[in-house]
Amino acid sequence: MDIRRPYLQEGRLADIIALIQVLALDKRGHRGENGLREELNGKPKSAESWTNIAISHPEFFRADQTVEYGISLIARHVIDRNEKGVRDVPLELIKKLIEIAIELHDRQKERADRWKIWLPVIVVIVAGLINVIVTISTSDNRADKKDSCKIEASE
Repeated sequence: MDIRRPYLQEGRLADIIALIQVLALDKRGHRGENGLREELNGKPKSAESWTNIAISHPEFFRADQTVEYGISLIARHVIDRNEKGVRDVPLELIKKLIEIAIELHDRQKERADRWKIWLPVIVVIVAGLINVIVTISTSDNRADKKDSCKIEASE
């Protein structure tokens, strides 16, 4: 996996969106690997564990591996507590986090596809160089043949 482009890994965006939803909507804001596997029906598609997903995406998640329930959504830690002392994540914020994940994915995909713009240009340049090389070598061969014909004729 390219560390600079984790969103391009197959299934990564879906895993991130699933993890955001569980950590934002569940009343328990901190989860462990086993609880996430149970809630999300197995391990993620793009990594060995939900903990690895969280570690790979510090823009959304906290992943403290020293505690049993160490995976949480960063946003939950900065939201004010309600009258019951609970930090509920508003639906608008959840929506915004998912939009951000999609935008980050799209940007990384666009950046990864930039080289494709240059492909036709490179093909034309290489074809042109090959044409020049073939033309030069062909003209050299013709010049050599003419010179050898002139030498034979003068002898």
